[in-house]
Amino acid sequence: DAWGNGYATEAQRALVSWVLAQPGVNHMYALIEEENAPSRRVAEKCGYVFVAIIKDVYPNPLGAHKNAAHYRA
Repeated sequence: DAWGNGYATEAQRALVSWVLAQPGVNHMYALIEEENAPSRRVAEKCGYVFVAIIKDVYPNPLGAHKNAAHYRA
């Protein structure tokens, strides 16, 4: 089981570092389902800063939409 071993954080840190080192790239953005606390923690550990909650971003087959947390690195 890979959960809780830091693999997602390690991979995301490497990606953020590489992308932001590219010429002309100043920022990265992430939209994460508002209730997805583990993914939000990974983003924050990797230097993303919470910007806002965006309402009704993710469609739900049952009719209700879900909110997204907007992050910027």
